[in-house]
Amino acid sequence: MSHSRLDGPRFGSTSVTRRNGRENTIRGTDPDYLSSFISTPQSLCQGSCAVIVEERSPLAFDCSFISTDKFAVAISKYDGKLSISRDGTSDKVHLFLPISGSARFSCFRESIVSVPGHGTLLEGERTSSSMQFNGSRHHLALIVDRQFIRKQLAFLLDRTISGDMHFQPYVNLTEGAGSGFMNIAMEVYRGLTNDCWLQKSPISLNSLCETLGYLLIENCSHQYSDELSRPGPAPTPKHVKWAIEFMEEHMSAPISLNDIASASKVSARALQQGFKQFRNTTPMLYLRDLRMSAVHEDLLQTGEQSSVTEIARKWGFAHLGRFASDYKRRFGQLPSETANERRGVCRRPNSSQDDE
Repeated sequence: MSHSRLDGPRFGSTSVTRRNGRENTIRGTDPDYLSSFISTPQSLCQGSCAVIVEERSPLAFDCSFISTDKFAVAISKYDGKLSISRDGTSDKVHLFLPISGSARFSCFRESIVSVPGHGTLLEGERTSSSMQFNGSRHHLALIVDRQFIRKQLAFLLDRTISGDMHFQPYVNLTEGAGSGFMNIAMEVYRGLTNDCWLQKSPISLNSLCETLGYLLIENCSHQYSDELSRPGPAPTPKHVKWAIEFMEEHMSAPISLNDIASASKVSARALQQGFKQFRNTTPMLYLRDLRMSAVHEDLLQTGEQSSVTEIARKWGFAHLGRFASDYKRRFGQLPSETANERRGVCRRPNSSQDDE
């Protein structure tokens, strides 16, 4: 069988890696090398990945990654038939922007066809996702830090944001703000490679980072989209903001209402009134919600390395039965089920285990 090749660099039987600051490029024909590279932090994907060739067909790849503190841009070309599967969670949001060819994304039993004009947005908390290529495929990918996105959303809504934003995976790239994703991705990539202009202008780079984040938040559907479309509330008073900052810094400490009020420079009664008016809750219930989100994050990140009991007690939940009930009410599953998601093992497609 003749070897099909991508346009551009010639692909030999040996993989080549170039690293230049925060730029990484790999090209070659060996799927094992591609798998080992994507599974490491150098790829900037920050996920545990395995590349599986569905059948013995010629393969060629050319992947370049360039990063900043808040996001990365990848330009990837594939020629052949392969499946790239990721098992486990990541602290990134991935937006795939097709240039040519098609791909199929599978995540949470949902199958998404990716073709030019239709972007695909995946969040890092989703486990066991995969991409399948059959033929020639060329795409850009924006890889954005989820914590950065949450902070920008918190600024817009003037409140703390934690956990998954539940982005819808479909992004229209043919009109409106959707067409800007491709332009920004290319501009950042060109501006950061080969010691170009963007490397010498940190202010411009920071502006592009913020623009990208707000484009995602304001133009891609997620669970906070309806709230963003409504008129903004009155500004939160300083003492409520100070209280929230104190809680976030001391979540694992045995702090009391008086401790929070003292840090906020108001009486406990004034603090309770402020939270009732501007957060529709009490200070201690707000703290409990922060701690519950911290448990959720720990379970997703550590899995079997720490027991549910250890993590719950770390964040101040002593009554485990009540904690499990409250956790299920908040996240729709028991804490043990969240931990089991993290422990899941990625399986080879077409194996006998998959056929059962």
